[in-house]
Amino acid sequence: MDIEKALVPGAKVYFIGIKGTGMCALAELLVHSGVHVSGSDRDEVFYTDGILKELGIPYHESFAPEHIPGGIDLVVYSAA
Repeated sequence: MDIEKALVPGAKVYFIGIKGTGMCALAELLVHSGVHVSGSDRDEVFYTDGILKELGIPYHESFAPEHIPGGIDLVVYSAA
């Protein structure tokens, strides 16, 4: 997949490890660019929880393959 085609307004991107500082920042940039963002992370509370909620980004507080919805254009994951 051409990443430039996956990051256009209306595209759907799923983040694994979305609560990380860098991941949350990237998710915020994409949301402001018109990309539909969702994701997952641990159930531990991070300061980024509030940011994600304020942006209206839905996320699961566990990791499971079935959390990734159909029709996703790109999956971004953290090395953490």
